[in-house]
Amino acid sequence: MVTLSIGQRIIMHLDRFKMTDSSEIYNIPWDLTQDGIATSIRISRAHASIELKKLRECGKVEEKQTHIKGGKVKRKSYLLTPLGMAESARIREYAEDNGIDIDALLDLKRQDANIILENLDPTDSYALGCACAFRVPVPVSILPRSVKLVIPADVSGLTVIDDRLRSNMMKAADPVARASWHSYAADYWMDDRETLGSDIERTHERLYHLVEAGRTREACKLVSANIYDLIATANDDLHDIMSKLDNVPSKFAVDVLSVRIETDISSGDLDDAADTVEKLTEYDGALAKVYGSDIRMAEGDTEGALDMLRGMNGLAAADLRIARIFFDLGRFEESEKMLEGVRILPGDTSASIERFILMAKLDLKKGNPQQAVIRMMKARATAPDREKKKIDLMMKELKLN
Repeated sequence: MVTLSIGQRIIMHLDRFKMTDSSEIYNIPWDLTQDGIATSIRISRAHASIELKKLRECGKVEEKQTHIKGGKVKRKSYLLTPLGMAESARIREYAEDNGIDIDALLDLKRQDANIILENLDPTDSYALGCACAFRVPVPVSILPRSVKLVIPADVSGLTVIDDRLRSNMMKAADPVARASWHSYAADYWMDDRETLGSDIERTHERLYHLVEAGRTREACKLVSANIYDLIATANDDLHDIMSKLDNVPSKFAVDVLSVRIETDISSGDLDDAADTVEKLTEYDGALAKVYGSDIRMAEGDTEGALDMLRGMNGLAAADLRIARIFFDLGRFEESEKMLEGVRILPGDTSASIERFILMAKLDLKKGNPQQAVIRMMKARATAPDREKKKIDLMMKELKLN
C-alpha cells in the first residue's frame, strides 16, 4: 500500500499553514507546536520531536519561540521554509499520482473509522474511543493514557472532537468496546464537579452514558434519585435517553415510567406517552390515569381530561391536577375552590407540597407575595431533602427570594 512517511506527513500538515507569516510571533496556531503536530498526525510527541529535528537539519522547517493562541507562555512552533514548500509541492504531486488523499490522511474526522481502529493499538483506540464517547469537551488529562497523541485537543487541554469523528467512531466500534467507552464517561460524570455548570447537567450526561453502556439498574437508580430535577428539565435530549431505557427493574418502574411520560409529552411524542401510560398501569393505576389526563390536555381535549380526573372519586392527585388545569386556564376562583376541597391523606407529602405550591401561585395572582412566601416555605419544610432544591429554584423563578 502506497502511503507517506512521517516526515512527509509533517511537511503536508505544515503546508496547510503556509500562509502564516514567518515573522509573526503572536497568536500562532497551536497546530504548529510539537503537541499540535503530533496530535494532528497521531504520533507521540517524542517521535514528532525527532522528525522535526531531521527536517530542521535539512533546511525544510524553521523553529522559533512564539506566543500560541490562547496560551500564556511562549512555545516552540514550526513553519516550512522555501525549501520545505518546494518539497510539499513534490509530495502533493506524488500523492496525486498514487491516489493518496492527503486531506483525509491528515484530517482525523475524514478518515474511515474502521481504518483508524485497525491501525491503533488497544491502548490508543481505547483512549480515543473514550474521548469520542463524551458529548462535551473534557480535559485530555482525565482520559486514559495513550501511547500516541491520538486525541485532538486545544491549547487549554480540552478535547476537540468533531461530530463526524464521534459518530463514525461509535458506528465502527463493536458493542463491547462502545459500551466500555460510555462506561468510562459515566464514571467520570459521577465525580466531576467542574466541567459542567450544574448538577442536573452532569446528571443528564451520566444518565446518557449509563444507558448507552447498558448499566440499566444504575441508570434507573439515578432517575429515581433525581426524578424531580429531571422532570423539571425535560427536553428532547432527555426524551431520547429515556426512550432507550428498557428492562426497568420493578423497584424503579414508577419513577422511570413517570419521567419517560413527562419527556414524551414535553417532546410531543404522545403515542409513546400513551404506550408508557399502559405500562405504568401495571404498577400504579391511579397515577397512570392522571398521566392519561395530561395526554388529553396535550391533545387539546380539556373537557376529556377533566372528566377523566373527576371520575377518580376525589383522589388527591386527581383533584390537584384539576386545580392545576383550572389555574393554567386562568380560572383562578375554580382552582382555589378545588384546592380547598382536596383531601390529602396523612403521609402524602407529594400532594401536600403540590397543594402549597399551587396556593402560593394563587396568592401571587391575588397580589399577596408575603403569603406566597409562607406557602412556599411550608412546602419546603414538608419536602424531603432531594426536593428542597427544586422548591428553591421555583421560588427564584417566582421572584419570592
